Amino acid sequence: MQKLLCTLLIIAAFSASSNALRIRCDFQNMTWTFGNAYTCLGNVIDNVDEEVLEIENDGMHPCPFNNSDVWGLFIRNQNVTNLPLDIGWKFPNLRGLECDNCNLISLRSSMLERLTNLLHFAVPRNRIRNLPGNMFRFTINLEWVYLHGNQISNAGFNVLKVLRRLQGIFLAGNGCISRNAMFDNNAVFGIMHSLATGCPPTLDDFIRDTENSECTYKDEDTSHSRRKGSSEEKSKRLAEELVGWRDIDQD
Repeated sequence: MQKLLCTLLIIAAFSASSNALRIRCDFQNMTWTFGNAYTCLGNVIDNVDEEVLEIENDGMHPCPFNNSDVWGLFIRNQNVTNLPLDIGWKFPNLRGLECDNCNLISLRSSMLERLTNLLHFAVPRNRIRNLPGNMFRFTINLEWVYLHGNQISNAGFNVLKVLRRLQGIFLAGNGCISRNAMFDNNAVFGIMHSLATGCPPTLDDFIRDTENSECTYKDEDTSHSRRKGSSEEKSKRLAEELVGWRDIDQD
């Protein structure tokens, strides 16, 4: 009976560990936009269920490092169609996350929920089509965002508004926008404007935006309700709502 129980436990453990995005880390120092950082260079071993991240050599750090010391996760030329939801549990102090040319197909804010220290987010050369309006609500300290070489054709209104420390945004080579900007507040503001006027929101973002922006006005004896949706109105709203985003250099 004891032997059978041990066998069942081994099978259960194997099944649980197989049901994940499994990567093997090559732990080393790497230069990021925010400086030199102890980094996991990840090689994908299996991606049965990408909701969960499993590090095959978890704990095998050079002394005295551990997962809390990992400030960067770098994956390139691998097959990762979705980012796991628990990256922040594995690496609680992550500053940089990069997944370059990995067949990513979608982004959700929940993927970054526990990554509140993130400064560098890069997912270039993937297959991303939608940029949700609330994508960066948990990562408001981001300074560098790389989304170039995707297929973005939809973006939520004011998706970049919360990023008040933004230094660089790269969106070249996308469907509805092809622009980059760095170290220039006016250029970053211009990209925000291009996203608002040239990239229609996804259905979920549209519903959320129109609900939030519904306004009521009265004529002499009639009440009307309307939703703002035209490009001209969106441009005006963008200018109004981004006042105070960050002081624009007028010199």
